[in-house]
Amino acid sequence: MWHRGGIPVLFDFTSSDDEIRYILNEAQPEIIFCSLKYETAVRAISSSLVSHPTIHVFENLPGPHHPVSLDSVSWNDIDDTALMMYTSGTTGMPKGAMLSFRNLMSNIRSVLEFATPHDSILLLLPLYHIFPLLWTVIAPMYAGVCTVFSPSLDPGEVLAVLQHARVTAIVGVPALFERIHKSIFDKIQGSLQAKAAFRLCQTIGSISLSRLLFRRVHAQFGGRVKYLICGGAALDIAIQKDFMTLGFPIYTGYGLTETSPMISFNKPGFLKLGSIGLPIPAVTVEIRNDEIVVQGDNVMQGYFHHPEETQLIIRDNWLYTGDTGYIDQEGFLFFTGRKKEIIVLPNGKNIDPLSVEHSLSSFTRSVREAGVYERHGRLAAIIVSKNGLEIENESIHHEIKWNVIDVYNRTVPSYKKIYSWTLTDAPLPKTSLGKLKRYALSSFAEQHANKKGSAAFISSDTSPLLRYIQKEKKINASPDDNLVLDLGMDSLDMVLFLSYIESEYGLVITAEDVLRQQTVGALSEYIQHYLDSKQSGNLDWQTMFDETETVAIPKTWWTIALWQFLVRSAYQIWLNASIRGMETIPPGPVLFVANHQSSLDQYLVTSFFSYRQFRKIYYLAKEFHYRAAWKQWLVDRHNVVLVHPTETLLLALRKLARCLQQGGSVLIFPEGTRSSDGSLSDFKKSFALLSCALGVPVVPVIIDGTIDALPKGTLFPRRGVSVSVRFLQPVHPDGHTPASLTAEIFSIIKSAVEKNHMNQP
Repeated sequence: MWHRGGIPVLFDFTSSDDEIRYILNEAQPEIIFCSLKYETAVRAISSSLVSHPTIHVFENLPGPHHPVSLDSVSWNDIDDTALMMYTSGTTGMPKGAMLSFRNLMSNIRSVLEFATPHDSILLLLPLYHIFPLLWTVIAPMYAGVCTVFSPSLDPGEVLAVLQHARVTAIVGVPALFERIHKSIFDKIQGSLQAKAAFRLCQTIGSISLSRLLFRRVHAQFGGRVKYLICGGAALDIAIQKDFMTLGFPIYTGYGLTETSPMISFNKPGFLKLGSIGLPIPAVTVEIRNDEIVVQGDNVMQGYFHHPEETQLIIRDNWLYTGDTGYIDQEGFLFFTGRKKEIIVLPNGKNIDPLSVEHSLSSFTRSVREAGVYERHGRLAAIIVSKNGLEIENESIHHEIKWNVIDVYNRTVPSYKKIYSWTLTDAPLPKTSLGKLKRYALSSFAEQHANKKGSAAFISSDTSPLLRYIQKEKKINASPDDNLVLDLGMDSLDMVLFLSYIESEYGLVITAEDVLRQQTVGALSEYIQHYLDSKQSGNLDWQTMFDETETVAIPKTWWTIALWQFLVRSAYQIWLNASIRGMETIPPGPVLFVANHQSSLDQYLVTSFFSYRQFRKIYYLAKEFHYRAAWKQWLVDRHNVVLVHPTETLLLALRKLARCLQQGGSVLIFPEGTRSSDGSLSDFKKSFALLSCALGVPVVPVIIDGTIDALPKGTLFPRRGVSVSVRFLQPVHPDGHTPASLTAEIFSIIKSAVEKNHMNQP
């Protein structure tokens, strides 16, 4: 777009329709680019615009004819407008901050001070914010640094990308680093050795020692991460210190959209914990009446079509940030608070509380007034009831929950949702002039909190959704709890929740699908209905598995015969192995579904087949077990289907479907992991989806004794231990849904496993 002289206008795609309509009417773009997912909504909004922009859908665009690099981008004047970034302001409606090429170059020079072409930077944050756009895309491209994309914020996928791409820098907001911190320290707290090492590193304060003692943590991050860069909001200094103790310095900074965005930055060699860094080059920072004011190349040109608002924030070439702070004797800038009303959440989102309060107070039937504040990094509200309403009445709580909070939450993006609320009949704390004391709302809410009782205790046999929520959110939820109001799910929670639903149920749905159900119970019914319905379950999966022509599956080399001979001989010589029930296996493709006790299981099940059968059996394995190039080359020629953490469940299932469609059979361990005591864990439904969609029979397989032959944590099997494999009668998918087939196979295998345990001496 720059190559053609255009000015990109960026805004948050989760904005409400009214906000998007406002932005488009103000900016009046000639062209709108959107994805196929949002085409219908964009066309509906554009039909009511003053102008009539052309709409281009990304998926329908032809590929680029000529690669364009930043080197070929030129401008007539360095003060030409390069970007227009819409950001929230005190009026509640977004304003377009006009940023010039000079503005962008001021930040790019800061990156060039320490970035080299040997670095690679991980992109995790949405690019409608200037911070990730400039620091993870524009500046790296200019500096020749590789930008690495992560498919989601799921911790497993992020770690897999870090290891695979050998990332050297991660740019994030406090919410991201808080999650990483929690994940690491949950493990440290569970290990006496790790806690002792952490205390030692705290005392000595050596980065080199920290990286040595916590080398496994560094290895999980790929082993090359040098820079953790945090912006968007303030990060707890205790978290910064903990990361430093682990050998990961976090470089925090400070800025605004209006300053392109960086004003100050803690950079390598100049790091002071608790500060927000030194001013970047060509930028001057002063403190006037406790307020941080800025002058320099990074200050925006102004707000588009808002000269009055521009004059309020930029006076005599100085930008008044509205934030308070101080500068120490070494020149480091420290942030102490905000003079303006805007609430900045830990994810970097700016919220105008006045507009939220106005929306909540518009429900005149029951709300007299509302006060909005930040609580645990999310929006919370105090609702003052209308005169005469009995707040102890449960029906009033129901009215506020569903007809006020829920109705409001349905009209706003996730970061503007109210996640907790307090109902009171007392007036909100105000000054003598009637202005709301927002700083006092948190303590006011605690004083007037309603005692509604705790949710029912969750037993071990309740819904998997409730068990997940209890584990991840530490909340004893009930089926009637609202996913947002009662459980406080934000956008990051939703990403992990969707990943769990996909892995647990084999169901790919969107955040909108989840939130539309409102309660946990309704969501559970929705999922069950989707899986059990032939229209919503079998037929959809059938269609998905029909699209496997381009899916690559492993080759089968002649050396597989040598491998079978070696494995079978090892089992016969070293172990006392017995195989029964092979005569029950039907001809053609089969899904072998087995319990999982040890690393011996995979080839014990199959190595006693004839060579013709053996060469047609495929195995599922996690990619991280075969990271070495020679291992991947080997398994790709010996029937092992590798599942990468960055792949969706659907792609993995399509690979297996392709194997079955080509006449092969597949061995699956539906527990997903080895048992530690021989007992059976819950089954994933992936094998049942394949069986029902493709009409392939399932052969239950019972493995016994391998947990004694090769327990977890041992490297070499014990000699002479009796191990056995038993193939049971095949189960055909006719008349089954994925859920019912999973339940039947689980029941069959569980019964057989328990019978084996009873027969043991």
